[in-house]
Amino acid sequence: MNNFFKKRNKGDSLIEMLIYVVLFTIFSIVFINSVMIMTKTYTRIRGNNAILDSSTSSMNRITSEIRNAVSVDSAHSTLDASPGVLTLNTTDSNGNAKVVKFDVSNGAVRLTENSVVTGNITSSNVTVTNLVFRLITTIHGYAIKVEMTLRDNKITTHTENFYDTSILRGAY
Repeated sequence: MNNFFKKRNKGDSLIEMLIYVVLFTIFSIVFINSVMIMTKTYTRIRGNNAILDSSTSSMNRITSEIRNAVSVDSAHSTLDASPGVLTLNTTDSNGNAKVVKFDVSNGAVRLTENSVVTGNITSSNVTVTNLVFRLITTIHGYAIKVEMTLRDNKITTHTENFYDTSILRGAY
């Protein structure tokens, strides 16, 4: 009877090994696919966050400067077209005259104050694909509508559109 079990055990071990290899292969494929999906999702989320962070900071800066501006320098601005240029006549914290300009350079929104480039206000992780400034006449003076499209520079090619409108409060 001992010989019977020994022979049976030898066959079972081969069949068991084949079953284990098949199960291991299936679990490995499921695990690798899960990791790949999680990596893609993380990359997409990171790209979305870069777009949202960059849009928030740049739109806040642009709208803040528009609100404080006294007037729009139409001669040095490119309105209703992309890439747009917005040149604002404003004052600094001491009341001195200041000229602020927003334009697109190498895919980033660039800020220039009194003809000195102070830097980019959008992140290097995103590219500005569209920037339009529209001058709107209101009862109180003027307003500027800003339209901006940002694209993620990393693996994903996600784009988002952003809009904001601000009244030149310094004009009244």
